Amino acid sequence: MFFSIVAFIILAIIINYKLCCSRFVKITNFIKDKPLKTLKILTYNIQRFPYTTKGNLDITKILSTHDIVCFQENFCSFSGNNRDSFGYNCIHPPGSFYKLIDSGLSVYSKYEITFIDFIRFDNLVSIDKLSDKGFLVFKINDLYIVNTHLQAVYKKSDDIEIGFKQLSLISEYCKDFEKVLICGDFNIDLREIVLPKYGKIITKIPTHWSLMDGIFNSSSAIKKENYLPFYYDGAFYKNIFITNVKTEFFINDTDHLGVSFEVFL
Repeated sequence: MFFSIVAFIILAIIINYKLCCSRFVKITNFIKDKPLKTLKILTYNIQRFPYTTKGNLDITKILSTHDIVCFQENFCSFSGNNRDSFGYNCIHPPGSFYKLIDSGLSVYSKYEITFIDFIRFDNLVSIDKLSDKGFLVFKINDLYIVNTHLQAVYKKSDDIEIGFKQLSLISEYCKDFEKVLICGDFNIDLREIVLPKYGKIITKIPTHWSLMDGIFNSSSAIKKENYLPFYYDGAFYKNIFITNVKTEFFINDTDHLGVSFEVFL
């Protein structure tokens, strides 16, 4: 009897979680009044895992100083308490019911979101297969913005190539858009894309990107001593002007730093 009750409780928790993360949440209820000429944007892997107590992150503090925030690893919690809009227009992509966890991607915007799409990756390997990774596309004014979290690298060169294929997929998706910003956690040391060993891989990315313009800042090993400071958090962009690039620190419970910048439209 005891084990039946425990099994029922566990099953109820799992069903509640899956129902929570399987709904595509879009809230568009707040539009900022000032003229839309510039955007202050933050991309941040906050490592908010669904099975921990990180649901109490002060997201409102992070949101207060930016126009648009793109979170990675903001996984749906059992109670769904990260699905609040916090007074912003917000997007949380749905998770597939057969995946253990959702994409972890979420977006908050002070401006109206006029277009949304979410494309799942089908070439994930290792632990990443358990999550619903992909890329989230949305539009603010005439700017298309992508939030993504690419394949993690588990000490295999094949994992790196998968990440580049995913980046190529995103680039191909966006090729007909005039103004594009692709931000997120790319899980690749993108400073090395010009080195010979990456030559054959990087050529697979469509050349419509002007010199693969990008901004990247190092993550910081706050708690994990053996965590290398790869330059994999940042953005690719085209036909926009970006300035005031800097790293942002808000929370101790992640070994990443946020990367913020100002976009001139």
